Amino acid sequence: MKRRVFVSGFLTASLAALCPVLAVRAEEQTAPVHDRWDVIVVGAGLAGLSAAVAAREAGARRVALLEKDALIGGHSIMSSGYFNAVDPKRQRPQGINDSVELMVQQSLEVGEFQGDPELMRIMAADSEDAVNWLEKHGVRWSDRVFESLSSMQKRAHVSSPVRAGYDYVMALLESANRLGVTVLLQHDVKRLLLENGRVCGVAGVRAAQNGKEDFSLRGNATILATGGFGANVTLREKWARGLTEGMETSANSKGWLTDGATGDGLLMAEAVGADLTQTDSILLVPYLGGRVTGYVGADIFLTPEGKRFVNEGASWSTLRDAMRALPDGRMWVLTDSASVKNNEFSGKLFSGVIRKADTLDEVADVIGCKTRVLQETVERYNRFVRAGKDEDFGKQTLLQTIEKPPFYFGEERLNVHSTEGGLRIDAEARVLDRNRRPIPGLYAAGETVGGIHGRSRPGGNGTLACAVFGRIAGKSAAIEN
Repeated sequence: MKRRVFVSGFLTASLAALCPVLAVRAEEQTAPVHDRWDVIVVGAGLAGLSAAVAAREAGARRVALLEKDALIGGHSIMSSGYFNAVDPKRQRPQGINDSVELMVQQSLEVGEFQGDPELMRIMAADSEDAVNWLEKHGVRWSDRVFESLSSMQKRAHVSSPVRAGYDYVMALLESANRLGVTVLLQHDVKRLLLENGRVCGVAGVRAAQNGKEDFSLRGNATILATGGFGANVTLREKWARGLTEGMETSANSKGWLTDGATGDGLLMAEAVGADLTQTDSILLVPYLGGRVTGYVGADIFLTPEGKRFVNEGASWSTLRDAMRALPDGRMWVLTDSASVKNNEFSGKLFSGVIRKADTLDEVADVIGCKTRVLQETVERYNRFVRAGKDEDFGKQTLLQTIEKPPFYFGEERLNVHSTEGGLRIDAEARVLDRNRRPIPGLYAAGETVGGIHGRSRPGGNGTLACAVFGRIAGKSAAIEN
């Protein structure tokens, strides 16, 4: 009898109760005996699941989805899940004028014009179709479209402010099961198999009843969706020396858990001649502390003196530089009861990372600033909101005042959120070698890929790229059969 694979949920206390436990023990899993798989997908986050489902839809019959951890989902299942798309059906009723051209222009600008214009255009042009595709597979989108942090436009979609990334993973996992994708957990791929210059499968170690055992699978096409290298301090120091020393990742903020983004796919592909690009581009964001909203317009960022110091909707790179100029690189984030909180809120409040206060006096006491200064800052900001114009920092999206108790606040610092460098691919998601020629049989998608975004990216583009290029990789790989 064929077992159904379920995912566990977030590896954080705030969402653990929302997610079902994994129902399949690794030693009970065995791959059906095939002489050769049509498509092998390595990595079971949003990119890998998108690739596996798209490959089956495109006609690949035997699709294996391998995951080195005991849980499905990777970074995607832990993400807030803001998903950028040019989507007239939802944007126009809100009076939002958007276009593929504007999205490309703004995304390239945020990436300091170091991104790949061709791949960026593909991502933007396919964004509406990606939203519809996920909806077809069971994602229920909110009709409300937001402006993600650093995105410069209201084009972020979300299924839920609390568990959107989880929703995407679960919806695609349901479809993968229905379509007959074979999901193999605790299968840690270590190397790619080559035959006459063509990638013909993978090899590694898997969990077994008596420990671990070697395994190998052969396939007509292999897709790497193994994530970035943000959790690999050695690679971070090698490729971006000094940039992230001592920083935790946003997926493992306390260092208590495991973060699977260790660069496995990059190293395996490099060993067979793949080209790496922009590996010194690492996205640093404030996410571990006081920030509990994922959209622009519902909070303010403060210095230890209780003053605003930056446009809260600015690009990640602008915010990074502004935070680094603060004492110890730390700021405070303040919101109130009117804002929509993200997936980390409950856990942060429970653990004390986020504080609750009935008055601004109480907030000032904890921050250590003068109450008068904080009150003047908040009152001035609220006047800007009512007037619709931020005269201090030019913030464009001003959704609400900060005046409805209780107030929520906490200290915030930078952490490693994602790596923007990785494998170089073409428009068909084929991995390219150092001479810019496709490596036969090898594809990649998700954070494993580099060069799409450039030096930085708008919030909401990362999730979109996983779905768009995951689908492209799956379709392209299916053609190999």
